[in-house]
Amino acid sequence: MTKKLFLIALNLSIVFSIEIFSQESRSIFIGRFQPYQGESKVDIENKIQKELSSQLESKGYKVTLMNSNSETDDLAKLKSPVTNIYIAGYYKKVKDQNLSIYGQIYDTSTGKVINAYNLIPTSFLIEGIQLPEDEMREEDSQVIEKFVKSILLDARYSQEGKINDEKIEEYIVQSNIGKDKKFPLTQRDKDKALDSVFDLLNQTTISSTKIAKSTREVPNIVSVVQEKDITSYGYISINDILYQMPGFSASQDYDRRTVSSRGTFESWNNNHFMLLIDGVQFNDNQYGTAYTWEITPLAMVKSLEVIRGPGSALYGSNATNGVISLNTLSGKDMKGKIQTRLRSGSQGTQIMDISTGNTGKLVSHFLSYSSYQTEGNNYKSYDASGRGWTDGNGLTLYEKFKTSDTRKNDYIFLKLEGEDFLEGFSIQYHRQRWNYQTGMGWLFRIPDIKEQQQEERNIVSMKYSKNITSKLSHEYVVRYQKHDIDWLTRYAENGSYEDFYPGGVFEYLKTSTHDIFGRAQFTYQFDGGASFLTGIEANRFLYSGDKEHWSNAELSDSANGFPPVANGGTRQLGPWYEWIKDKPIRKGGVFAQLVSGKILNKLMEVTLGVRRDVTYQNFRGIDKPFSDMNGVLRYSRSDLVLSSDDNVVFDDPLLTQLIPNEKRSFSSTNPRLGLVFFPTPNLTIKTMAGTAFREPVPSEQFGANTWSLASNPRGLQPEKIKTYELAVDYFFNKFINIRINGFQTLFENMVAYTSSGINAYANIYSLKTNGVESELLFYINKDTKGFVNYSQNHRLDEKILDKNVSLSKNQVTWVPSQNANFGIRGETSLFQYSTALTYQGLVRRRTSDYGAIDTNTGILKEFPYIESTGTVYYRTKEVAEYYNLNLRLGYKWDEDKTINLFISNALNSTQVLTKSNYYTFDYLREPRKIYLDLTLRL
Repeated sequence: MTKKLFLIALNLSIVFSIEIFSQESRSIFIGRFQPYQGESKVDIENKIQKELSSQLESKGYKVTLMNSNSETDDLAKLKSPVTNIYIAGYYKKVKDQNLSIYGQIYDTSTGKVINAYNLIPTSFLIEGIQLPEDEMREEDSQVIEKFVKSILLDARYSQEGKINDEKIEEYIVQSNIGKDKKFPLTQRDKDKALDSVFDLLNQTTISSTKIAKSTREVPNIVSVVQEKDITSYGYISINDILYQMPGFSASQDYDRRTVSSRGTFESWNNNHFMLLIDGVQFNDNQYGTAYTWEITPLAMVKSLEVIRGPGSALYGSNATNGVISLNTLSGKDMKGKIQTRLRSGSQGTQIMDISTGNTGKLVSHFLSYSSYQTEGNNYKSYDASGRGWTDGNGLTLYEKFKTSDTRKNDYIFLKLEGEDFLEGFSIQYHRQRWNYQTGMGWLFRIPDIKEQQQEERNIVSMKYSKNITSKLSHEYVVRYQKHDIDWLTRYAENGSYEDFYPGGVFEYLKTSTHDIFGRAQFTYQFDGGASFLTGIEANRFLYSGDKEHWSNAELSDSANGFPPVANGGTRQLGPWYEWIKDKPIRKGGVFAQLVSGKILNKLMEVTLGVRRDVTYQNFRGIDKPFSDMNGVLRYSRSDLVLSSDDNVVFDDPLLTQLIPNEKRSFSSTNPRLGLVFFPTPNLTIKTMAGTAFREPVPSEQFGANTWSLASNPRGLQPEKIKTYELAVDYFFNKFINIRINGFQTLFENMVAYTSSGINAYANIYSLKTNGVESELLFYINKDTKGFVNYSQNHRLDEKILDKNVSLSKNQVTWVPSQNANFGIRGETSLFQYSTALTYQGLVRRRTSDYGAIDTNTGILKEFPYIESTGTVYYRTKEVAEYYNLNLRLGYKWDEDKTINLFISNALNSTQVLTKSNYYTFDYLREPRKIYLDLTLRL
């Protein structure tokens, strides 16, 4: 049904797009190309006009030739409220030199230059180098053909009056002809053009303060990635982007590819980042997860902002390690066109992205569909099942089994934005669905049969943002999320646990959860760049029971060791979140922020922010029957999903016992202070301090009647983080930006899986870490830019809260202490290329990773390297460093049609990610993968 609706919507979008596109102006006027510093050559002038006219007419444009002696006269004749394109220019012909052509594109409604392109001989550009004449010489017709091909692309870019500041800066403001000729540029155009290259390195962010500001001026460490960067580097997921930024590193837990940050390991939930889509919180309602791997596609993304460090002062829980903000494309970006991108590669990987959009009188729309499927990274590995044999020396030798990593997902995104009197109003719909296998197995026993793990999120958000006055604005957001789960999980193989489970163990679960989120926000902007922002947020989470839940083992009967169901049968199980069935979790937050604007002779800006969050939980004490007479029945008929063959006795005491009602609340106040200094125009110094928190999420607290989750509703404590940072942002010149920041972070009560129970969560440690993150952003020319970065972390101290984990006070463990990245991308008129190299440093383990430790002393009970102990150690003492090289090379027919070859892990290096705690295995990253990448925009 959903696919049918999508196809209908896509067809309607195509119809609307064609109808609107057909109404667009297709008229282009061509003026004279006059001599520049030389004699007039009528034949050259005629050839340029004729070639331009011929090529434009072949593209369906109506072409009119203008023959006035100056652009001023032509533009005066063409002056009208309607935007049309006028192309004119100059040429220079010097004896024994190739022809030079200088083209300008004008908007006839304003009479101003909006785009430009110059084709100048190489010999003019290279000084002091004598090249053979036959290598350099080109016929005039060849030069004209090259020039026309390039300026046609510029004309299409500027068809609706769009200004290309970058090319104006390069081909007019900074060129000799621009200094000699007085082209019609307003002062604003000149200023903007002069700053355009500077702005390529110094981009704008909204997520840092919720007000658009330059990245160098905000009180955060912010990186901005544009749509062009995403395409050029071949990024498939948000993870791919983060792994090449300072401060982040690749990690994995179970099936999930996660993002570790600043020396802190990130486990399966991946819930220490706040994910925003167009400013609205999009983390999962059960796990708190920021879905940063491929199930969140990048086809809908226009730009991506990443804040390193705490963000709870604005965004609340989960924003401990950073904030990731996706700014999506709109109808005006597509202009009625349909873009299709197809990628096919190794391991049966198939990726498809289709998007379209346009602007109407009252509503603009953007619609995209993305799909991804792969056989995944399947390899033979040890697991934690203990399956194997004993050799002649009495040593237990484990057997390897093949992991299963098949993944498949799709995503539908629809955005409607109001125009005219509806401006400021927007609606979004997201349908995110993904299928996967558990890889190493949910209990780290590689499954012997294929599993069915499917999840789906349906999200609808509505947003209204408008100015009340020229200085006061207001914003309102409502977002609804439904998360569906459909799992058939294989926990253990046939004959597992010494044949205690002859048929193995599996569990089937079909359930869903809901939440609704709302925000009201007001912003007042004072004169001089000062502002005050305040707002309130609320959220309500609800679980109302399961559609189906059963197993072939008594997963609720821990007292008897979870025995198998008699006669190989199955048993209905109680609610998955029995603790909170029909008991909403309510949250609220109030926040405020004051920005001073530049003070003290514009040498400093101060940002003060604070947020107060409160969460109220009511739950049933299912582990304490009869302890409170003000209780509820443990089970009712609505709790059990029964078939006609089920034989359940409802007067059984276990089904009628009283369960006490309990409650718990969390509260946290998180301030931040940012001082930004501007000692020179090119230098910014930032000092920042802030706190953040993350409250336990439902999946960490309230699992029941299952092996997929455990429960810890009373003991699990919120995570707290306190960070101090000092940063320098320096523009060596307009082409090179150097950023260096140092930080010190105290991360308290880290929540992660503990080895003391089945999928149990606990506060395992508190970490104190400092580090340095440095990066250099460089811009070579309009088509070539790149980055270099390096990060290093050092453990200052730690406190162990889970006694099964050994202490490592002065050493970063489970993640690398240093990382480095290099990337460069560029293009010519015909080709595109990019190279990205990542270095992930050595990863050290804890003592408890080598074997069981004495919980009092932290010393190994037995040393695994001594064969006389009867054990063999299956992992290396440390996880080796690795290099990852990605390459991309493509051919460009024009701006709308490209084909690329992309190679990830081009060196085919072995890349290992550590498995925390005492296990016999680590995770292997993907080997070399080769993709063919085709993009069409029609």
